[in-house]
Amino acid sequence: MGTFGPVATTGQPGAARIARPPVVWASVGLAVYVLAMLGGEVFDLNADDHTTAAAHDPPVQALHLPEIGVGLLGAAVAVLAASRALSGPPAGTDRYALGLGVAAVVSVIISWAGWPTIFGAAAIGLALTQPRRLGSVSGLSVAAIGHGSATWPQQTRSSP
Repeated sequence: MGTFGPVATTGQPGAARIARPPVVWASVGLAVYVLAMLGGEVFDLNADDHTTAAAHDPPVQALHLPEIGVGLLGAAVAVLAASRALSGPPAGTDRYALGLGVAAVVSVIISWAGWPTIFGAAAIGLALTQPRRLGSVSGLSVAAIGHGSATWPQQTRSSP
């Protein structure tokens, strides 16, 4: 494979090559999470005080590395789930997308980890591939997009 993750290629009409691998979707979610954390440090919006001891350090050094590590773990889980969905039959993609969307909503309780935005971005990206792979959109894909997009404002409200 030339890209990271599977690429859908079938001989059926309407099926197209997936242009964006799951790594891109998870990376977008992780980038939003890191930017929200950085914005919280720069504008002093964070509720916790794990960085107050280093008040004169640059904001990038003030980011809490365990939180970034947990975010990277969430990105790896999202990439594995989306890769598995894309390597299977096109009709099952919507179920994986909905699963990632539900995981995004459920992970709001640990929003400091960044998983809502990471899983939400992967759910949206995966759901948007179904029309290219199958030629139609299912209700599960629409629900996955709704679940995934509902979690995006949550991260900006509750950065660490």
